[in-house]
Amino acid sequence: MNLIQSPLVATGKTLKSALALSLVTVAVVSANLGHVSAANVSFNSARDCDTNAILKCGAMDAGELQQKYNAANAATHEVYNWYGISATDIANMGSTAVAGSVQKNGNVVVNGKVVAKDAISAGWHSMPGSTRVVSNGATFYNSAPNISFVANQIDAFVVLNSDSQFKFAVLASCSNPVKATNVVPAPTPTPVPTPTPTPTPTPTPVPETPPVVQPVATTPVELPKTGPASVVAGAGIFTGVTALGGAAHAFLVRRKRATDM
Repeated sequence: MNLIQSPLVATGKTLKSALALSLVTVAVVSANLGHVSAANVSFNSARDCDTNAILKCGAMDAGELQQKYNAANAATHEVYNWYGISATDIANMGSTAVAGSVQKNGNVVVNGKVVAKDAISAGWHSMPGSTRVVSNGATFYNSAPNISFVANQIDAFVVLNSDSQFKFAVLASCSNPVKATNVVPAPTPTPVPTPTPTPTPTPTPVPETPPVVQPVATTPVELPKTGPASVVAGAGIFTGVTALGGAAHAFLVRRKRATDM
C-alpha cells in the first residue's frame, strides 16, 4: 500500500489519529501467544481508496474482506495466491484472524508481541525500491513498509497457526496481503517418559519326583538238598571210583611184566 500517494476518505480526522484508532470486537490472545483465538475482528481505520490498494478502500472486518475478495478478478486472486493466501484462507478469516499491526520497521505485532519480521506487502503501483512481480498474468509490486508506509504502523488482520506462529496478514486499510518471517519458536514438545520394563519373574523350580522303581518279580529256585545222607552217598561214589582205578592199575602192571618176559 502506498500511503504517500493515498488520499484519506474525508472523516474530519487527521491521518495520525485515524490510524491510531482500531476496534477489536472479539479477540482473545494470551499474553505469551501460546494460544490465540479470534472471531469478528473489526477496525475503525482510515481507508486507502486509491488505485494502489489491492482491494479498493480495504476492509474493516472479515465479512467485508470476504465479500470484496469473492467479487475480485483473477489477477487480484493471483496476488493473494503468490502470498500463500488461498480462497479457503479468506473464507476462514472470520474465525482465524486476530487484530494486529504491521510496523514501518517490518515487524508484525499481535497483542504487543512481535510475531514476525522483515514484512513486505503488495500493491498495484511501482515506487522507488519496490520489486516488480509477474505471476500467472498478474503484475504487481512488492515493497517493504519503510518504503510504502507513511505511518509507523497500519492495522492488519493477522493469521497465526495453532502454535501462534505467523502465517500471513492483510492490511485493513487497503487489503494488501503481507508476507513476513515468523519469529515465534515452535513449542517444546512434552517428552514422552520411557516406560520402565516390567521385570520377568524368575520361575520357582519344581522339585523332581524320583521315579518309582517297580520290583522285578522272580521265581525262587529250589537249591539241591544237602545233608549227611548226601555226604555219605558222595563218599561211597568216590570210594568206588578209587577202588576201580586201583584194580585197573594193577592189571596194567601185570600185563607189562608179561610182555617184558
